[in-house]
Amino acid sequence: INTVPNPPPVYIPTPTAPPPSPPAPPPAPRVSQAAGLRGNPGQFFGTDNYPPAAIRAGAQGRVVARLSVGADGRVTDCTVSASSGNEDLDSTTCRIAKSRVRFSPAKDDSGNSIASTYTLPVRWVLPDQ
Repeated sequence: INTVPNPPPVYIPTPTAPPPSPPAPPPAPRVSQAAGLRGNPGQFFGTDNYPPAAIRAGAQGRVVARLSVGADGRVTDCTVSASSGNEDLDSTTCRIAKSRVRFSPAKDDSGNSIASTYTLPVRWVLPDQ
């Protein structure tokens, strides 16, 4: 009698489930009171701070800066959302905003200070010469 050897068992891998997705981040706190400018920021964007290269180029115009405002009322970041068309005016706007402009911070529903954003339009007009 001939015997047939048993074939080796067939291994079929089973796919493993992917790891679960990380939980969604908590929603951003709701702003119940927007950040408010302290003082008059226009005083920082006048003749004394006009970029010399922009004066030589005869450049003037309007810059719209989007400011990130920390819970302490200080500007933590600045991006130009509408350019004046002159790099010196654009970069000076952000430099001054980050170093000098201050806010009363935004508040959440509980009255806690929170980070927020603020849109700051600045019009640069050539000084009288």
